[in-house]
Amino acid sequence: MLSALGDLPSIPDIPGLFDDIYDLGLHLPAGQSFAVDIPIQLDISAMNNDLEHQRLDSILVKLVDFTATLSLENINLSWQDIQKMDITFGNGFKCSGSNIVSIPTANGDFDKDFSIRLQDCGIILVEDPTRPLGADNMLETLDLTLHLEFYTHQELALQRNQNIVFGISLKDLEFDAIYGYFDASDYMHLSVTDMPLSDLWSSWSALDGLVLPIREPSIMLCFEHALSLPLLIHINSFSVSSGDEQRYACFNGRTFGEFRLPAKIALDAPLNTRAKDTIVLDCTPERGNLSELFKVHPDNISYDFSIEGDTTEQKQFRITNDMKMDVTWAVNVPFEFNEGIQISYSDTIANLQLDMLQLDSLLAEVSNNGSIDTADLHLYLTIENWIPFDISGHFTLHDKDHGLVQLSNMESKTIDLHLSYPENKIVDGLVVEPSKNIISLTLHKEDFAKLASIEHIILTAELGQNKDVVKLTPDASLHINAGVTANIDAVIDIFNLLE
Repeated sequence: MLSALGDLPSIPDIPGLFDDIYDLGLHLPAGQSFAVDIPIQLDISAMNNDLEHQRLDSILVKLVDFTATLSLENINLSWQDIQKMDITFGNGFKCSGSNIVSIPTANGDFDKDFSIRLQDCGIILVEDPTRPLGADNMLETLDLTLHLEFYTHQELALQRNQNIVFGISLKDLEFDAIYGYFDASDYMHLSVTDMPLSDLWSSWSALDGLVLPIREPSIMLCFEHALSLPLLIHINSFSVSSGDEQRYACFNGRTFGEFRLPAKIALDAPLNTRAKDTIVLDCTPERGNLSELFKVHPDNISYDFSIEGDTTEQKQFRITNDMKMDVTWAVNVPFEFNEGIQISYSDTIANLQLDMLQLDSLLAEVSNNGSIDTADLHLYLTIENWIPFDISGHFTLHDKDHGLVQLSNMESKTIDLHLSYPENKIVDGLVVEPSKNIISLTLHKEDFAKLASIEHIILTAELGQNKDVVKLTPDASLHINAGVTANIDAVIDIFNLLE
């Protein structure tokens, strides 16, 4: 953003004040003190070279380091004669504390570099920062004064062409904030390809192969930053992919969109202030029409967007040293669906202990008092459907080694299941009264050994396409109740019972 600004201040060598002393007969005896003030003007005219478009108004400096040298011309002074050396930062400097910096003289010498550090100050480059861009408002120079105090340890002869020369140059500058008018350009570009949804939602992979036309999906993009100007968010593309199929968010018929975030940080706000903004992509035409993206079961999300400062209405802003922008996003996938859901489901009922159902225990009283002609065991499954779909599927019976078990009256190794749609029992997408289905399975005496071997029952079901907008909640489930009845034909010896 600062590319169009000019060079840093030009600081020439500054001669001393003895050029005006030309009385060749003037001498300062040893043991005398005298002071010299050397005015310095920093030329800052090159700091702003495009005042029609940009202007650097001020810099809030954390610290600035200068490298300086002090030289003598034709003067018989020693470094040890310097009693005090200060530099006063005058016009253009606004210091939080004293504007005078004392420079240690220990271990120094003429023509040897020494450091000057200024901390926590403002450098003002304009007369009035409230005046608009293009106004004749710039300071030409920044004023400093070098103050030297000497103590003559030996006689000092003053004569023409004697100079004290002070040279200074900028070494380093750390700023907390820069204020002014700037042409903001793209400074951030984010591109992500193939972000797996399973990385965001651990259960997403379990829904693989399903068609879920989510009714109102939304994606929230969150931005946290320290910029004091409006931002333009350019969404260059946003898409999901499912296998070889890719679908794009559509913004009023285009695969790209633009959103403006207003400025939330004032120029005089504390420097640690950070703004939080959000952009919501949803099913509306201007915000991406996301319902089209989730008509498939996406594997990945891809996006590409850039961020630009918007200076069309506000050109004056500040730049802090906290230029980090945090971008996070969240996907909201409500379990509310349009027509066209396709779901296949499989589950296992494990660790059954059907070996406890023994014919002998059911018929103990009868067998002790008569003879048995027939004995049939009936297994009943009562299933309540609280899911707003037709459900078709089957059960399979398995032993401990997962081998299929087929009972004598089963035409195949599967037990068919069909649950009807809870017609006229759905309010606001939710089932208020379930549909019911009863499965009856007759087990003959020869099936009892097989029954005892069953340890697993596997249910495989497929949801038929929904006829209305529906919601899937934790209450949307199948309720399965099991019961056993026995039909017994027996001849009972009454006389034995009476004995």
